[in-house]
Amino acid sequence: MPRPMGARLELVTPLSLSVEVEDDGWFVISDSVFFVHGDGPTAGDALTDYVVSLADYYELLSAEFDEAAPPDRALLTHLSHYVRPVP
Repeated sequence: MPRPMGARLELVTPLSLSVEVEDDGWFVISDSVFFVHGDGPTAGDALTDYVVSLADYYELLSAEFDEAAPPDRALLTHLSHYVRPVP
């Protein structure tokens, strides 16, 4: 079942995330597929930041798709297996 990522995108395939706590107590959440990360003073804030970062990454790649170099098109195609616009 897709999970909303804001108003315009949804996560359609789960991603494994790692959670780390920095020396200063901040949380960092990242994935090893797209190398996107989010951080914050709590795990919830870091997760929210991660979702925003992943959505921003998708929107950046999709906005430039027509003019994108083949590697960027391949990245968007791969990302689209995980994130898609809300129908």
